[in-house]
Amino acid sequence: MTFSTFKQLLSQPGTSAEFIGLVEHLLNLRPEADLRFVDAAGHAVELEEVHYRIQGQAAWQATLYNRAMNHIR
Repeated sequence: MTFSTFKQLLSQPGTSAEFIGLVEHLLNLRPEADLRFVDAAGHAVELEEVHYRIQGQAAWQATLYNRAMNHIR
């Protein structure tokens, strides 16, 4: 999934809650305003890094893709 699609899914009202929750679950990150996330220690994690980490795990990538396709169909 491209970064722009990932960002769009996180920002659209119809999909944002589900995909932000998925990021929380997969990466143990806490969401903050304006598509920002922080780790357990409170350090900011850039959105590009969040995308990169998910893309680095095949199972996570598949989960994200499958959920995205459910919304597109």
